[in-house]
Amino acid sequence: MFKQYRVYTHTRMLDCAILVLKSFRIQDGRYKLRVRWMYKNGNDMGFIENVVVVPEQVGNWYEINP
Repeated sequence: MFKQYRVYTHTRMLDCAILVLKSFRIQDGRYKLRVRWMYKNGNDMGFIENVVVVPEQVGNWYEINP
């Protein structure tokens, strides 16, 4: 679901988004992501970290069109 170099946000995030740098799907349905945090207006926050998305939350994430 999460594609490399695409921007996604969660339904509960008001002004933040993530740029997916790497995406791995684990056998139990989780996604391990290496992300760069950004604002929805396109400005970079300067943080890079690993995020794990559990199967119950996958439906709450959506892609932001550039």
